[in-house]
Amino acid sequence: MRQRLYRDGELSKSVKGAPATLRRWLDNLERDWRRNEGAALVGPGEFDPNMAHTVTRVSPDELIVVTTGNYTLRFVNV
Repeated sequence: MRQRLYRDGELSKSVKGAPATLRRWLDNLERDWRRNEGAALVGPGEFDPNMAHTVTRVSPDELIVVTTGNYTLRFVNV
């Protein structure tokens, strides 16, 4: 199984591992991103601390994060 990271629809990173390990990584990612969830979107040219604006867990194998810089990060286990 592979865990893939898409940034604004483009494949950014792919990691191979055991399904249980990849799901645990996804759980940890969700927990870490949720710490910063709800930060305000930044304006153009402003400093972006790259915190999470929204975090959505679609399924046990998919996580979608929208950052304050308005990037969409999609973590998928396939």
